[in-house]
Amino acid sequence: MKITDKSDKQMIKLGLLNIRSISSKALIVNEIITDNKLDLLCLTETWLKPDDYITLNESSPQGYDYRHNPRQKGKGGGVAVIYSNIFRIIQKNFKYNSFEVMVLYVTLCKLTFVLATVYRPPGHHTDFIKEFAEFLSELVLAADKVLVVGDFNIHVDNNKDAFGLAFADILNSIGVKQHVSGPTHCRNHTLDLILSHGIDIDAVEILQQSDDISDHYLVSCIIQLAKATKPPPSHKYCRTITSATKDCFINNLPEQFHRLSIPDNIEELDAATETIGSLFPAH
Repeated sequence: MKITDKSDKQMIKLGLLNIRSISSKALIVNEIITDNKLDLLCLTETWLKPDDYITLNESSPQGYDYRHNPRQKGKGGGVAVIYSNIFRIIQKNFKYNSFEVMVLYVTLCKLTFVLATVYRPPGHHTDFIKEFAEFLSELVLAADKVLVVGDFNIHVDNNKDAFGLAFADILNSIGVKQHVSGPTHCRNHTLDLILSHGIDIDAVEILQQSDDISDHYLVSCIIQLAKATKPPPSHKYCRTITSATKDCFINNLPEQFHRLSIPDNIEELDAATETIGSLFPAH
């Protein structure tokens, strides 16, 4: 997949989907990536086991690779990212009790951003607000470009939901923006979110999927990464010394020597040295 390059920015297309078990949907996921021309697809609720790689292999189009973080105990859960191999990926390990997360440092053309894929199981976890605030603060302090996506199972669309309001307070206090508006679930709630800090997000779309695929919808967006600006050219002046420099200097020195013999004041000395300097111009 070719990354769109416009002027001074890199444009990357990302997708997010709660797949609710990928095991029987590998070819569907493969088609979602190619049909929507996604450079990155973040999946939640993969329901994979730690050694289950065949499904992810089949889900990845040619020229793509993947990382996944399965739930270590019990059924369900799990997050994964399928990405174009044009990216250089470094995975960092984080572990929390109230949510599952996989953190990737994504680099393209010397531009790096942090991508965290989150799945928070349903229910009110008393630890979540505290743990997520600590997690988000750590990411923002460690990197200037941060993107957090996932299924949070929080009704951010309900402005009377206390849990949603507490979550919004976290984002506001840290300076993180939430970009998704509109239902991302068949019951008309906004559960799948895109959070950013220091990254421009554009063209957010919510695409309803067949019930056979998931009860969640595909959320896509364009990530805009500003290229590093080149410093203005600098000019350094110096004198070119060659094998003829000595002879040229000696040949011209007697003509100027009388000016250097006994200068009456500092101004005459400066004038004499500047005159000799002019014989050997800088380049």
